[in-house]
Amino acid sequence: MSAPYLGDFVEDAALHFMWSTNDSNGASITRSTNGEVRVYKDNGVSQSTAGVTDTEDFDSLTGVHVCTIDLSADAFYAVGANYTIVLQGATIDGQTVNAVLAHFSIENRSALRPTTAGRTVDVTAGGAVGIDWANIENPTTAVDLSGTNIQLADTATVVGSVTGAVGSITGNVGGDVQGNVDGSVASIGAGGVIDGAIAAAELANIADACLDRRLDLGVDNGGNTTTTRTWRQALRAMRNRVVIAAGTMTVYEEDDITSDWTGAVTTAAGDPISEINPS
Repeated sequence: MSAPYLGDFVEDAALHFMWSTNDSNGASITRSTNGEVRVYKDNGVSQSTAGVTDTEDFDSLTGVHVCTIDLSADAFYAVGANYTIVLQGATIDGQTVNAVLAHFSIENRSALRPTTAGRTVDVTAGGAVGIDWANIENPTTAVDLSGTNIQLADTATVVGSVTGAVGSITGNVGGDVQGNVDGSVASIGAGGVIDGAIAAAELANIADACLDRRLDLGVDNGGNTTTTRTWRQALRAMRNRVVIAAGTMTVYEEDDITSDWTGAVTTAAGDPISEINPS
């Protein structure tokens, strides 16, 4: 029977295997003389017993033996080498026995190995290697994803969120920007805001903000008010009902009933209006 290949081990691992001894009739027997279990490197005569533990009659089972080899025990066990485990000088059933027990190698088969020994590689349902976003080489290097969509499981939202800075967006944003744009927009090209791009309600909000902008401070007033001077108040005097009575001019709101603002009217001889002083 040929000696088994135990596998390709990582550097400094520990390997274990069992082997047995029998008499000429096949019955299990122990060794009269244990002999020595030694390890040969590659196809040379270089050999070592470093890290080798040979346990005879394991678990009180006659003829069943356990061998453990600690590959961290000596520099003899090196990456890229093949090894053969040999029993030398044992006496079994009255016969001197030299025998090859097993073979193994140290990182001399598979090119792809986990960084941490004993770990497995995560793969997708289709067999591709999974990606750990927390462990990507050169994460700050620019990558061209022009042919890739980043899409959530709902199949509708293309990007859930971008928490960092975005250097530039040169293409179209096909979906909604549901969060806030806290930074500045450098420029909007010609035709960048097309007809109908801004909802009617938001256009109304912009118009109201312009009408309620304070004339004295050049800031938004925040609402329709009669306590500050705004563009809305100025326009009302041009378009809405205006009444001058008993030295007071009253400018009304759009219903021509509700007073918006008043001003004191000063007259000269012949009652011409010489001054209107808004309150």
